[in-house]
Amino acid sequence: MQSVKINKNLVLACLLIIIMYLFLYSALGQPVFSSNVYDSYTLQAVSWWQGKASLDQDYSWLELAYYNDKIYVSFPPFPSVPMFLLVPFFGQNTPSNIITTIYALVSFIIVFKYCKRKCITDAESLFWAAFVVLACNILSISPFGGVWYQAQVLSFMLSLLSIYLITSDKESHWYLALAIWAFAVGCRPFQIIYLPVYLTILYIRVKKSGKSPVALLKYLAAPACIGLLYAVYNYIRFDSFFEFGHNYLPEFVEAEYGQFNWRYIKQNLPNLFRLPFFENGRLTFPMFDGFAFYIANPIFITYAVRLVKSLRNKASFSKDILIRLILIFLLLIVHVVLFLSHKTLGGWQFGIRYFVDMIPFLFLSVSYGDMKVNCFDIVLMSFGIMINLYGTLWLNLGWG
Repeated sequence: MQSVKINKNLVLACLLIIIMYLFLYSALGQPVFSSNVYDSYTLQAVSWWQGKASLDQDYSWLELAYYNDKIYVSFPPFPSVPMFLLVPFFGQNTPSNIITTIYALVSFIIVFKYCKRKCITDAESLFWAAFVVLACNILSISPFGGVWYQAQVLSFMLSLLSIYLITSDKESHWYLALAIWAFAVGCRPFQIIYLPVYLTILYIRVKKSGKSPVALLKYLAAPACIGLLYAVYNYIRFDSFFEFGHNYLPEFVEAEYGQFNWRYIKQNLPNLFRLPFFENGRLTFPMFDGFAFYIANPIFITYAVRLVKSLRNKASFSKDILIRLILIFLLLIVHVVLFLSHKTLGGWQFGIRYFVDMIPFLFLSVSYGDMKVNCFDIVLMSFGIMINLYGTLWLNLGWG
């Protein structure tokens, strides 16, 4: 039996991250194994154990969908699956806060493993893992198991895992990658945008093996089945294969233009560039619908710089890699436009948390180039961690 090799540097880094979160939990006055009052997913899991799709009662503080005199969780369902496994042990009080934090810690490990597979040093791998996971809004939302954050951090983790698997040399991993990507879509539906990235990677491999492009269909069987389950579950609740429930929130039912409309772009676009400011000697930020996306998520700056360098030095890249770089960039733009078309940009928050959904694919693009770390990257990463730690306390302790 082959022994499992433990990377001591990774273990030490994880211990330091755990200590950081313990300090953060303590500063927030939040017990480590506490349940989050906004954890709708556990309520849905409890209903599943009772053989129902609807909830037993209304919860006035939650975003719930009201349809045909019944009450439903108004979010995509997959995050309830892990909670379903915990309900027999914890009942309605699952430790949803620490579960969300664990998703972030696992994300850190996945990025590290991905980087090591590219044969870069432990120090550089740890740097990129910290940059991708901790120097962004994931840090500010991962201590909380509320319905919005739980879905985002789980989707983030699953997206990274699917990228790790689809870039593996093992064909069995490719099947698993598409299934896990489908789970990510079941947390954050816009992750479906990135299906062309997976198909492009698979197409190139199938083509090199001399097989027909039709061979791609076998990899899509699992995500197709998972998507069918989502559709059936939607239909059971809302008589529509495509409705997860958000359109039945009172906020969107009463909105003149509904949940999504191109008219929202004009009002949302300036929020992407709003700057923090000093008030009574304290650094403060716009509290609703975000501020400059690159401040709380500075990896977007590194991505932009490295993308420009890559395209300028395109002679050093293969045609296949250039196609992926351009494809990911175009899909990121599509993703931003869809976010801007939403009635809100995330409501009460620090930073613009919606943008973390793009980071796994942004990082994939960065990883196709030179991953050597420079001083500029270190400054951005350090700044990202510090401002997200500050922002977490600023928002949740009422410093604003």
